[in-house]
Amino acid sequence: VLRRFGMESCTPAKTPLDPRIPLTHDMSPRTEAEREVMRNVPYINAVGALAYLATAT
Repeated sequence: VLRRFGMESCTPAKTPLDPRIPLTHDMSPRTEAEREVMRNVPYINAVGALAYLATAT
């Protein structure tokens, strides 16, 4: 899965995001260029692969 999504060099973490940081609308892409970059990120595929690993293994 890591290879599939280009994350072979990532480092392990028990919690990949600090749970105390609230996600807000201000964190969303603001410019068309930022939106275009985000359109090319396969989030749905990654979440699906992780959900499969969590439930089927």
